Amino acid sequence: MDPMVSCCVAAVAVLLAIACAFRLARMKNKLIVTIRKLSPYLAITLGVLSVFMFIMDDVVEYIGFTSFFVVVGIVIAALILIGHSFSICRRSLLHSDNKAEKTAKKKSRFGTGALSALCFIDALSMAMAGFALGVNFHLNNGTGAIVAITLFFFIFLQQIASIERMESVIPVNAARANVLISLGAFLAAAIISHVVLADDLTASCISISIAAGYLMYLSLWQFYFLAKNAKK
Repeated sequence: MDPMVSCCVAAVAVLLAIACAFRLARMKNKLIVTIRKLSPYLAITLGVLSVFMFIMDDVVEYIGFTSFFVVVGIVIAALILIGHSFSICRRSLLHSDNKAEKTAKKKSRFGTGALSALCFIDALSMAMAGFALGVNFHLNNGTGAIVAITLFFFIFLQQIASIERMESVIPVNAARANVLISLGAFLAAAIISHVVLADDLTASCISISIAAGYLMYLSLWQFYFLAKNAKK
């Protein structure tokens, strides 16, 4: 199958799978609860395996181990700093008291500017995920498929947490609109990054190394939250 078609199919499949997962996550079925609990571990495992067993082998023969790990390290460090800043902004935008009447009052005051800022932060994060998917399909369909499955778990966990937090603070319709915009950014970034990626081999390998750094960042981020919650 043509890589461009494969990329589009995979991106749409990820979005459809997430839509189904949203519905299932609301259910109290024991199997669904168990799957949701296992999702972080699956996400971390797939994230690490996709980088070291699939992406790295195809890239290092062209740019070398040193260049690969330097790019990955820089991307991880940059995303940690950016992600921490965005996390602070997001918490500030969504901070509310636990009392129902104050929460309801805050919902009515949550303005267009705050919603726009929230949408921008979430859409940018999802666009990065779309970029990772698009450039890996440029590498080959097999690696792209593995990355698509990996991103499904990461995006699922991220969006479920996002919705649960937002629905208690902002109007339900606004929360759903934010999710739709984020998922749209993911789809657009996946297609655009695949189309415009330069044919130059070195540029392609660097782009794929950036995507690998992003996947490692997501794995580290998820591991951090698992370790943090385990201490509670």
